[in-house]
Order: sequence, then structure tokens, then C-alpha cells
Amino acid sequence: EYLLGLTDRSHLYAGDTELAPNVSSFAVCNDFLLITTHSHTCRCLQLSTLTLKGLQLALSSDGGQNDETLRRVERGSRIVTVVPQDTRVILQMPRGNLETIHHRALVLAQLRKWLDTLRFREAFECMRKLRINLNLIYDHNPKVCMDLRRKVCSSSQQTLSIFCSES
Repeated sequence: EYLLGLTDRSHLYAGDTELAPNVSSFAVCNDFLLITTHSHTCRCLQLSTLTLKGLQLALSSDGGQNDETLRRVERGSRIVTVVPQDTRVILQMPRGNLETIHHRALVLAQLRKWLDTLRFREAFECMRKLRINLNLIYDHNPKVCMDLRRKVCSSSQQTLSIFCSES
């Protein structure tokens, strides 16, 4: 465990180790570290999968085009809070207004949790609301998905129609 802190010169530290410069705000929620930077990005990293050196490396990289940990945000955005046990991140914009975003890394972690515990209804509703391709349900665990196809077929006509059109 480390004490995280942000200096007045925008450097993020874990204990005596500098993790990243150019940080405008940060929050820790559940198993995730979220930061916003002066380069207008929001980064979300899972703490249990990274060491201190891994955090430094992840925060120093630019991330690729398909990097789920990186999201562009409006210039000057700051993290107000991350809703515990949810996927919502509340940001304050420079004009003072608050906006809610669903960071992809938080959403995918929550979906994995639901799919691992066979809570398909919650996963389905979240994916539908956030426009995530429903193929993820099958791709996550094809064997379980095929075993439970009867359950999907016996659900409502609208759910079945949406599931079939997306898959």
C-alpha cells in the first residue's frame, strides 16, 4: 500500500516515487486509479494488475488507438468522484458544470464481473445502454453462453430480437 499525492506542480507521487507529471486530478475507487492530465485525457488503471514500476510505465505511455485505459476529455476537466461499485465518473468542466462519463475500463471490468457470476440481465442492459456490441457476452465465455442459450430464448421477445440483431 502506498500513499498517493498530487503536488502543486502537477506531479503524482506514490510514497516517495513519482508516478507521472502533468496530472490535474486523480481518484482511487475499488481497484482502479483514475487520473486526468493536462493533455486532456483520463486514464483508468487497475491497481491489482500493476506494480509501482508498471504504474509508472503505464502512465508514461501514450497508449494505442484501442487502449481501453485511455479516454479523451474536455480541456481542463477534473475528477470530482468515481461512483463506487459502478462505472460512472463525475468530472467538473472548466465552466463549472458537472458531467458524467462511463470510462471503458470501468465498464468492461464491471461486465466481466457480471458475466463471471452469470448475471446476464445486468450485463445485457448495461451493454445495450452504453452501445457495447453484444458479441462480448459470447466472446467472454463461449461455452457458458451456449449452455444458457435456452434462457435467452425464453426471455422477452424484445430482448431476444435485440440480442439476435446484434450478435
